[in-house]
Amino acid sequence: EAVVRLLRSVMQRLGSEQTQTLGGEMKGCLALMSRMGLVPKTVTSITDHLQALLSDPKHDGSVPDLLGRLRYNAAAARDRLSDDTWRLFNRIERDARLPAGPFHVSTAQGVLDTLILDLAAFSGMQQENMTRGHGWRFLEIGKRIERSCIILDLVSTATEHCAQDDSLLNPLLEICDSTMTYRRLHFARPQLLPVLDLLLLNDINPRSVSHQFSILGRQSSQLPQDPTMDRGEGARQQSDALRSDLAALNLSALSKAGDEIFVHVPAVCHSLSQGLEKFSDLITEHYFSHAN
Repeated sequence: EAVVRLLRSVMQRLGSEQTQTLGGEMKGCLALMSRMGLVPKTVTSITDHLQALLSDPKHDGSVPDLLGRLRYNAAAARDRLSDDTWRLFNRIERDARLPAGPFHVSTAQGVLDTLILDLAAFSGMQQENMTRGHGWRFLEIGKRIERSCIILDLVSTATEHCAQDDSLLNPLLEICDSTMTYRRLHFARPQLLPVLDLLLLNDINPRSVSHQFSILGRQSSQLPQDPTMDRGEGARQQSDALRSDLAALNLSALSKAGDEIFVHVPAVCHSLSQGLEKFSDLITEHYFSHAN
């Protein structure tokens, strides 16, 4: 979903009349793509590279590559997924195919628009139709870990970029699906401090890191316990530590400290990402067996 949303933001700017503002936003989007490993730091032809990301299954991180991984994992849990879920998988794969012929930005943008709706349908299927057993709980935990890591990477890159140019904030809100929420809370153009607050600390925003951490804490507390082992408390303690570390981020104080915000926020994002990796490892070690 993050890749599709990022690619759509790039396509929207490629397909529009170029202005100084759009040029700055495009440069920022490329910085985000580079952070996610989607483009090298120097790109000779962004259009050719975007075409590969949308159509080449051998390109690491491309949409076909990611869909292949999705189907592989789904096949491993085939007996737990409904017929409607499989129909949706088939639809996503069909809708992700670019039409034959020359590559057109407008056509690619339409494909990405459809994919975002398909992915929203899958998310709705997960929330409304799946039995709330431990299988669903692990799926939910994995989703929240991944979303947190991606948002932290995007926010870290955007904060560093804003030291020179804050035009990246508009596409950042788009990619994090928080544009309307920001407009409802702030009747002004995006500014770094309120954007950081919305994407990191605002728990009522379902796309914020704080919201993901709340779900991680709630779901990890309901995982099965083994009285002969550590009862899974390591993962719960790590979840509590993540929420505590995030809550300790004082954006107002940083805003009064000049340029410190451009250094401190990325450092906090990096630390939280490492904490999420540790949380993931604890879940894996405690709940999943690995045969030699």
